[in-house]
Amino acid sequence: MSIITKFALNQGMSQHVLVVYRHAIATLVIAPFAIVLE
Repeated sequence: MSIITKFALNQGMSQHVLVVYRHAIATLVIAPFAIVLE
């Protein structure tokens, strides 16, 4: 993950945008498990 982060930041992506994307992807990955296991 750190390689992708370093690449994205070197390409000019804002740190704030990167954090939002990481949280959104984590939510999409974890949400189905939370719904099924609820």
